[in-house]
Amino acid sequence: MYVQVCKTIKLNYDLNAQFWLIHHALNIKEIILVLKKHIGNF
Repeated sequence: MYVQVCKTIKLNYDLNAQFWLIHHALNIKEIILVLKKHIGNF
């Protein structure tokens, strides 16, 4: 029972970590695109 709970917590943690990594990666790509547009204007 205890082991199952630990596995479930770890799985949720891994999924959250992957979600945040993907989320931040997308944000970084958007920021880079915005910066490129601003640099292009100069």
